[in-house]
Amino acid sequence: MSCAASYITHPDNKDDTDYVQYSETAGPEGSHPNGLGPFILANWTRVGGTDTLMRLEKNPDFWDSTLPKADVIIIQFYETDTALAAAMTSGAIDIAYRHLTPAQVDTFRDNTDVTVHEGPGAAIQYMLFQQTIEPYDEQDIRQGIAAAINRTNLVYTVFQNTVDELYSIVPAGMAYHKPSFEIYGEANYTYTQEMLALHGYDEENPLEVNLYYESSGHYPSSEEQATVYKSDLEGSGVIEVTLHSYDWPTYRTQRNAGTMDVFIYGWYPDYIDPDNYGFLPFASWLNLGFNETHGGTEQFNLWTQGRSVPDDEREDIYFELQDLQAEQVSCIPLWQGKTTAVSKTDIGGIILDITLNWRHWLLYWK
Repeated sequence: MSCAASYITHPDNKDDTDYVQYSETAGPEGSHPNGLGPFILANWTRVGGTDTLMRLEKNPDFWDSTLPKADVIIIQFYETDTALAAAMTSGAIDIAYRHLTPAQVDTFRDNTDVTVHEGPGAAIQYMLFQQTIEPYDEQDIRQGIAAAINRTNLVYTVFQNTVDELYSIVPAGMAYHKPSFEIYGEANYTYTQEMLALHGYDEENPLEVNLYYESSGHYPSSEEQATVYKSDLEGSGVIEVTLHSYDWPTYRTQRNAGTMDVFIYGWYPDYIDPDNYGFLPFASWLNLGFNETHGGTEQFNLWTQGRSVPDDEREDIYFELQDLQAEQVSCIPLWQGKTTAVSKTDIGGIILDITLNWRHWLLYWK
């Protein structure tokens, strides 16, 4: 029930296409909107299997007679971020939501005809270690690498401040978030050198890191990110980095095979709760050689407790879990996305928060 995609349907709807409000694959012909929401789906246009337009009209039977605030919402789809930005600039649309590049958003900040809205996002990215490959089975090594990361540098150079630094696998803005990775600081090279020296690595004998990233656009600015991570790690003087890339299908295959020493991954939630993030450092499908039965047992037990107790008992458990994840460093949280929208200045009702729910029914002309 906490999943936003789990819409209520009428019990008389027996056909398989009725379990969701709209069918992704069949389109409007195979879908049966149930009329319970603030809007009625009046039109859904697709060309060649691609959405081009949806028209939502006020539902006169909605339980709250004060909503929606607008009689009609037209959702126009664009094939590229360039086309979307151009439509917003020309005034052809009233709101551009998501899919604008950092540079485009930055341009709109200087445009007095529009307002840039920002809120916390739930998408995150993190660095992972294949612990069946030496020396990444050593906690000291992983801690040393964690200390060398400069998240602020990444946020400003790659994303132009359209994402936030992340210091826990649980995003900021979500219940029970604790920035436990702040213990390592930013580009704390003294600590990196101390930890790697415990295993014989120094300027004369640097740790050689193979760092992998996805190259086909599945994650944003992946190559630029990897370049910054390489610069951060090599800035310690005791690490040398070689970058490697695969397209997304190959990347997943290599993840499953456990061949990538150190690699970048991302997560977008199924539901907005720390339960849906806290398991990532020991997730079996990441195939890190660190899971609930090997290395990650204590984390798994805390995560299980956190999902099994009343709300007033969860905070202490999740705080302890995040502190342990920062200590064991099976992954390093890197950044957290922001939710961004650009609107004409006379549009009201835009709310951007950690739920990621876009509220059509609250939009209005000021």
